[in-house]
Amino acid sequence: MPKINTMLLRSFFIAVTCAFGAQSFAKDVESMQAEEQDEKSAMDNAADGAALDDQDTSAQDEKKLETEDNQTTDASSDEGSESDVTVKSVGVLDGKLFLGTTFGWVSTSGSKGNYRSLGASDITAGYLLPKQFVPGFQSYGFARFLPVSVTADYNLNNYTGVINYFSFGLRTAKDLKKKIKIYGEAGISVFQSRLDPVNEAADSADLEMTGAALNFAAGADYMFMKKVSMGPRIGGALGNYKFFQFALSFDFLM
Repeated sequence: MPKINTMLLRSFFIAVTCAFGAQSFAKDVESMQAEEQDEKSAMDNAADGAALDDQDTSAQDEKKLETEDNQTTDASSDEGSESDVTVKSVGVLDGKLFLGTTFGWVSTSGSKGNYRSLGASDITAGYLLPKQFVPGFQSYGFARFLPVSVTADYNLNNYTGVINYFSFGLRTAKDLKKKIKIYGEAGISVFQSRLDPVNEAADSADLEMTGAALNFAAGADYMFMKKVSMGPRIGGALGNYKFFQFALSFDFLM
């Protein structure tokens, strides 16, 4: 009997020990599983954090690039605007202003004396007006300086000198073809004559005058270069001094 009790006690002790061991082993397994789960969660959180950081970095990079692009675009727009302003400011006179000159024969006469002149050359500046004074024709305001070298006979005395014409007026022009243009001019001239006698005994004041005259002209231009034209021209003035000119004109568009 005591032997049976001892065996029972041993069996009970072994069972209890196994139960505690199994419980401890289960706890250890659960602890290991919890630790693994925590490690996995930590790794997942770390991965998610890294992904979020990457997304934030990418978003910041994209925003930075977008900002730089906008700045570049704005700078380009500003440069474009400045360029436009510069181009406009430079192009204000483009094709509107012209400078011209003539070379040719001229005939001069005055209210006193007999005059002779071999030729004359002038300088003209004109500007395209916004208003058309003649329908279908371009209108230019112009100013011209024409000095005419002359010799004269008066009261048996000989004189040499120059008659200066300062002219202002309106030129109307029309394109006949792509490179051919015709024009007409009308205006007023202020003249001044300065003639010195060859004979010292004569009075230089005899033929010195200042006055006004009406001037007119007509001609045709052929654009033989991009901004240079040439063509025949006839013109004249009516007043105390009269002149008639036949010349070859050259105009330079600015």
